[in-house]
Amino acid sequence: MVYTSSRFDPYDNLRWMTAKPLTLKPDAFTGKLTASQKLVYAASGAERTYSFPLPVYGYQIWKSDSLSEAPTAPSAEAGAETEAVYVVTGTDTTLRLIALDALMASGKFVTF
Repeated sequence: MVYTSSRFDPYDNLRWMTAKPLTLKPDAFTGKLTASQKLVYAASGAERTYSFPLPVYGYQIWKSDSLSEAPTAPSAEAGAETEAVYVVTGTDTTLRLIALDALMASGKFVTF
């Protein structure tokens, strides 16, 4: 697990609420988080009437050898290693790891 900063509270500085969303591709996320150290994730969408921020202060990369799994895409090669990035968030008492793909599909990241 890689921590890019200590845990923080997004409500300590509300400037993130007016920041432009980052345009990130999944493969560039870890580099941007390392450079910025702290990001805030906020869910978005027309059906949401509120936004609850999550502090983002680290990540973990999970790797699996696809030899033990059937290829999921025509371009997947047998024996190729696949990666999944999980975002570190949470409070002082509870650490959470959430799949980056799930977060990117339903919200935005902004710098803190």
